[in-house]
Amino acid sequence: WNSTFISGYYAFRAYQWNGTANSGADFINCDFIDGYYGVYAYDVVDNLVVEGCSFDKPTAASSRGYGYAVYGYNNVGFEFNKNIMTSYSYGVYLSGASNVEITNNMIAPNNTNQTYAYGIRFYNVSNASILYNSVNIENQSFSGSCYGLYGYGSNIDFRNNVAQINTSGYKYHGVYNSTGSTMDYNTVYSTTTNNLRLYYNSGSSYDQDFSTWVGRFSNSQSLDPGFISSSDPHTNGANLYQKGVAITGITDDYDGTLRPTTPSQGAHEFTPPQNDAGVVTFTQPVAQCADTNTIEVTVRNYGIQSLDRVRVYWNWPGNG
Repeated sequence: WNSTFISGYYAFRAYQWNGTANSGADFINCDFIDGYYGVYAYDVVDNLVVEGCSFDKPTAASSRGYGYAVYGYNNVGFEFNKNIMTSYSYGVYLSGASNVEITNNMIAPNNTNQTYAYGIRFYNVSNASILYNSVNIENQSFSGSCYGLYGYGSNIDFRNNVAQINTSGYKYHGVYNSTGSTMDYNTVYSTTTNNLRLYYNSGSSYDQDFSTWVGRFSNSQSLDPGFISSSDPHTNGANLYQKGVAITGITDDYDGTLRPTTPSQGAHEFTPPQNDAGVVTFTQPVAQCADTNTIEVTVRNYGIQSLDRVRVYWNWPGNG
C-alpha cells in the first residue's frame, strides 16, 4: 500500500509456481513510474486488487517501448478500480480471467513513440463488470489499430463507459461473441469516422458508422465527451451528464464524488454549467485576402440549456 515503483522492466511480477496459485495481492494508492510493466500477474494469480493507483511513463516511453500498465492472465478474482493511467500504450490487458471488476478508471494511453494504443482490452473473460470507465485515445499520428474498451467473454456487464478514439488508424470498441452479457448506456466518439469497427455483441459482426451502432441500443450515443485534455479524461461537457444508469454497489466516482440517482457516464461525476459555449475549431479563412472573407467556426455547447444563438468575436493580426 501507498508505495512508489520507479523504472524496471517489471514493477510487480507474479505467476503460477509448481501448479500452486498465488493469491491475494493488493496495490492500493500506489504510483508506477517509467516501468515496462506496472502490474504483471500471469497464470492463476488470484484475488488481485489494484485501486487508487497511477501509472505514468514520463521519461521512459521510448527506451522501454510501449508498455503495459496492467497485464493479467487466467486470474480468478481481478479488481481494477479508481486508477489513472497515462503515457503507456496498453492500459489494461486481460485474458482468461473470471470474477472481474473494472470500474471508475481514467485511461489515456497516448505514448507518442508508438502508433497504436489500448484502453481496456479483454479476451475470454467471464462474470465481468466493466462499468463507469473513461478512455481517451487522442493522437492522429496513431496509424495502427487502437482499442477503446473491447473484447469478448461471457456474463459481461458493459455499461456507463466512455471512449474517445481520435486516431487515423483502425478504431475498435465494444463487446463481441459474448453470451449472457449486458451492453448499453455507453458513449463512443471520434472526430474521424474512417476505419471504424464498432461491435454490438452479435457474434463477430461490427458497424462501420456511429449512427448504425447507436441505433442498436436504447441508451447509448456517439457525442463528444468533452475531455479536459489528451492526458486527463475528466470532463465538463453536458453530453455525458445524467446519461448513465444507476448500478448497485457503485456509489461514487473516481474522485470519490457520490453518484446521484441518475449518474453521468464515465469515471467522473460532474454538474455542467447551465449556459456555456466555446469555439472548437476555426475553419476559415485560412489566410486573409484583401477582399470580403467568409468566417466559419465550429461552436460547441458545453452547458445544459439549449442555445439558439452565440456571439463569437475574432480578429486577424497583421497588416493584411
